[in-house]
Amino acid sequence: MAWDQFVRPFLVVTPEDRLTVPVDLTQVNDAFGVVYARLMFVALPAAMPVAVACPVFQKKMTEAVTIAAGVKGW
Repeated sequence: MAWDQFVRPFLVVTPEDRLTVPVDLTQVNDAFGVVYARLMFVALPAAMPVAVACPVFQKKMTEAVTIAAGVKGW
């Protein structure tokens, strides 16, 4: 996560329906503090695209890393 995905939207964006995912995750709490079960429930949809894309594109990502590193014989 880049720093500008949190700081700028946290300071500038006022309507709650336009908040970014990292800022929206910080708003998930109650009067007693952070409820980790609720926080994980909200974070799951944010992590799902990455969890699906990694196995699907694993071979392409491995090839790209080995080519960029200059490994011969791949």
